[in-house]
Amino acid sequence: MWVQYQGLSGAVYFVEEEKIAGGGEGSIHKIQSNYKQVAKIFKVNNRNPEREEKLRLMVSYKLTDEQYQTLTWPQDVIYDKNGFVGYIMPKLNALDSITSIYNNGDNQYDLRYRIIAAINLCVAIQTVHDMGQVCGDLNPQNICVNLDSSDGNGGFHITLVDTDSYHISANGKTYRCEVGLADYIAPELQKKFGNGRTLRSIPLPTYTKETDLFALAVHIFTLLMNGCHPFACAQDINGSYQHTMEQINKSFEKPSVVTPQPIDNIKNGFFPFYHKKDNITYPLYSPAFESLPYEIYTLFVRTFAEGYNDPQKRAGTQEWIDALIRCMGTGASNIVVCTKNKAHCFFRHNTYCPLCAMEERMMSRWSTSSEVPPPQKRNTAPPPVSPQTPPVSPQTPPYVPPNPSQGKSNDNPIFAVLKFILYMLIAVGVSYVVSHLCIYFGIL
Repeated sequence: MWVQYQGLSGAVYFVEEEKIAGGGEGSIHKIQSNYKQVAKIFKVNNRNPEREEKLRLMVSYKLTDEQYQTLTWPQDVIYDKNGFVGYIMPKLNALDSITSIYNNGDNQYDLRYRIIAAINLCVAIQTVHDMGQVCGDLNPQNICVNLDSSDGNGGFHITLVDTDSYHISANGKTYRCEVGLADYIAPELQKKFGNGRTLRSIPLPTYTKETDLFALAVHIFTLLMNGCHPFACAQDINGSYQHTMEQINKSFEKPSVVTPQPIDNIKNGFFPFYHKKDNITYPLYSPAFESLPYEIYTLFVRTFAEGYNDPQKRAGTQEWIDALIRCMGTGASNIVVCTKNKAHCFFRHNTYCPLCAMEERMMSRWSTSSEVPPPQKRNTAPPPVSPQTPPVSPQTPPYVPPNPSQGKSNDNPIFAVLKFILYMLIAVGVSYVVSHLCIYFGIL
């Protein structure tokens, strides 16, 4: 059965009564003879004047077809005979949550795929910022990715969904984003909570461009660091890891079980991969922070450490795009495939495979832990990478970052001289003993 609605533009939409998806605020429905759009119909108690006003404002922004593929941005507001009911938005093809890449236990999506997804996520968020608006809620369930690299649009294209909840401001009025997942909320906003205060009641400003940049960096870090949240950590007491084993097989959609919790670390400005604290280390399932190129490393330090007291220091979307392209290199030339495990890829500046080192570290801990059995290694190589060039600035020449570990060698000139003297003394001593033995036995 089809229900007729009319849009602001005067267009008439025949919407299927049966929903194809549902949520807490409303449901998604097909539109008759329309394969590019769908309708979101709000529940009756959510059809308020402020929501209608916000959507009318969002519809006033005219995006390109390419931008509509990046954002499920409202395209028309619809009404029935009783008034406002919902809005029209681009149809989202079958895409997966970005958590599908985070929870990549079989290394199906290696570093090359993850960098492309990170770049495309930057492009999507930059689109919102270029309109002078703020996303706000950037939890991973609202970030969808096309995992089919063979499709015509290129693999690992990012689409942001639930944009009607975004933090929108215009003409001196702010329409708040009232939802969010604490693991992705910046510290300056986290510290406003408590005593019953929520995103609906705390004083403005709440979400800002800088809080978006914090959440963006969390996602990029998780993509590059084997699914590990940047504020996850573990206790290391006398060489024994605590509370990390159970994280490895748990879904990233659930809060990490660590001590302390990532939310506590965010509030306190403790970035475990950079700051040092007694008996605290990074989780077993994460490669070393230093395995990242120096340029990427410094952007994370700026965002999570320096940005704690000064959010303006956080890396911007274009900075991330440029840095990621440079560190990947033309044709992924700065990405190396591991010789021991073809499913492992890593940045060229490393002298060893960070993922192999991580697995060896895990296996050494498994031998002293009986919490869960170790996962089986998979040596199957991922499918060939042929991604479409992301819609970003032209690629620059390959960038070979400085390796902080380079230049440290045991072949110090002083040690070389001492070794030479030692060898000479040994040689003289041996010659002396042999000659006297020969004299004693009458050989000479």
